[in-house]
Amino acid sequence: MINVFKQFLNQEFGKARYARYFDSVKSSLEDKSYYARKKGSEELYMELFQELKDEDDTALKEKLEKLIDAMYVAVQIHRRYLFVVIFYVASCLFLIGRQLNGMVTMASLLLISCCFLYKTWEFVVNKYCYVDANIILVYKSVLDRIIEKRK
Repeated sequence: MINVFKQFLNQEFGKARYARYFDSVKSSLEDKSYYARKKGSEELYMELFQELKDEDDTALKEKLEKLIDAMYVAVQIHRRYLFVVIFYVASCLFLIGRQLNGMVTMASLLLISCCFLYKTWEFVVNKYCYVDANIILVYKSVLDRIIEKRK
């Protein structure tokens, strides 16, 4: 499972540029000083700004819409996870409480547990993608600034 932000950034920038941005932001985030982190974000900001400043308005608005959609999907993954946990617990209790054949119960619990582990992995991957989230925030601020300047 790839995280939503990584998938979006790979589509927008391509794998090579995404890898370069990721390494740059990761190294600046690993440095504990505020100024190093700020410098890394500013470098990314300036590079994206230089690239996007010559785009037309419709292309910029389309990029912003795709970005907002990706952010919405990430938020939805977090919101749905509570329902996944509740459904998992309720399903397990239901299967155990029905006192079905032992093999049927075990197979059902195993299948539900595999699905729950997948959703948990999806949740964790999308929750702890700090570097990608940082790139997304910089990218959004560049798009917002360019669009706002043109109004």
